[in-house]
Amino acid sequence: MQKLKKMVAYADTHFEKPFLILGLVAMILIICYQTLYRYLITFLIQFVGDPSNAWMIAPFCDPLALKNTISQYVGLSVWSEETARYIFIWISYLAIPLAIRERSNIRVDIIYDRLSNRLQAASWVVVDLCLLILSGFMLFKGFEHVRMQIEIPQTTAALQIPYFIPYLILPVGFGLMVLRALEDLCAQVYRIRATDSLLAVLFTVFLFSPVFLFEQLNAIMLLFGYFIVLLFIGVPIAFSLGIASLMTVLGANTLPVDYLASVAFTSIDSFPIMAIPFFIAAGIFMGAGGLSHRLLALADEVVGGLSGGIALASIATCMFFAAISGSGPPPWRPSAR
Repeated sequence: MQKLKKMVAYADTHFEKPFLILGLVAMILIICYQTLYRYLITFLIQFVGDPSNAWMIAPFCDPLALKNTISQYVGLSVWSEETARYIFIWISYLAIPLAIRERSNIRVDIIYDRLSNRLQAASWVVVDLCLLILSGFMLFKGFEHVRMQIEIPQTTAALQIPYFIPYLILPVGFGLMVLRALEDLCAQVYRIRATDSLLAVLFTVFLFSPVFLFEQLNAIMLLFGYFIVLLFIGVPIAFSLGIASLMTVLGANTLPVDYLASVAFTSIDSFPIMAIPFFIAAGIFMGAGGLSHRLLALADEVVGGLSGGIALASIATCMFFAAISGSGPPPWRPSAR
């Protein structure tokens, strides 16, 4: 137990938190660079290509030649998007182990809050076992996927680095999740009665035994059944989705099992999805500064007295937030006739 705590503490101090902070700062700077560079190049091309500005450029050089020269630099920021995406994937999977340690993953606790203290403590053993099942399986498949990338070398499109480098986050991230879940499981088992721990283990075995005892089960029943059950026993929503998908693949043979490791990486390998943590951060800042409360109060004063005032005030507040954050619709422009 002490060795496990030392390993987790070392990873927390020397790897997880420093990389999360540096990665987040680097991602913000890279995205800012890409945005400014894209707008600057676009502005210069439009300015030079505008015939009305030719009188300012012609005394020094040919406007068409200058436009073609500037256009050659359009692709210099291609690396930034790929780099930001890979950094986002790494910090996403490194943040999950910290959330496991803090027990801050989003989960449904409507049943958990109604349980006795003894059952609540035992339920955490079930949750930790579920986290271990998914994390351990993905750790094994992540190693296999990285080994395949090394044996069949490929390079990324923009950075031209071997693909196994960004895919290393699968064994690293899920390995840290296994350590965090083991640490929490050992601490929880130590705190509760041995009989409660045994009952929690038996319940977990009973929960997943149908997948291994029966063949060709209904995929829809497995997917939604496990997802709903795992939600109500307090497993975090993200892990509930992952375990339900894993049980469906194992029990219904819908997809090759090796495909899950690739999906775990490619599912968040998207540039637009990187806006989510920034919107969350904006919401935290607005809540801490009192801006969200003021926006809601303003919307309530304007439309709160109407029928359905709560819904209207919520929609109006979201409109204010969209306008502030820049995520609203583009400004209306009259069509040319």
